Amino acid sequence: MNHASEEQLATLRSTLLRMSNLTLSALQRAVQALNEHNPSLAAEVIAGDNVIDRLEMEIDDRVVRYMATRAPIAKDSRLMLAASKIASSLERIADQATSIARNVLALGKEAPLPVPASLPHMAVLATAMLRMQ
Repeated sequence: MNHASEEQLATLRSTLLRMSNLTLSALQRAVQALNEHNPSLAAEVIAGDNVIDRLEMEIDDRVVRYMATRAPIAKDSRLMLAASKIASSLERIADQATSIARNVLALGKEAPLPVPASLPHMAVLATAMLRMQ
């Protein structure tokens, strides 16, 4: 593999890692906004969703360009396909975090609803699974 290919793969990995970190943060902050009835934190989550959306498009673009120009070997092809699928999953998780945040804003004008006791535990499990990805 030549230097340009290695550099492209490293850039793809770092972009995917950045997207993963932003998604994890969005999920954690959305749950925190819900638990604390914090509309300003919810607004931050919503505002950050477009960055995650752009990163998914960037990753898909990088994958397509790499596949089209490098004629990758099987190992690299598997990495490209995995990166594209992971990016898609991360984007869906970020969309769910945004939905939670939007609900926090919608409920912000109402009296705070009690948060189900199991929600914090489910949030811990979800973020742990996201870290393992």
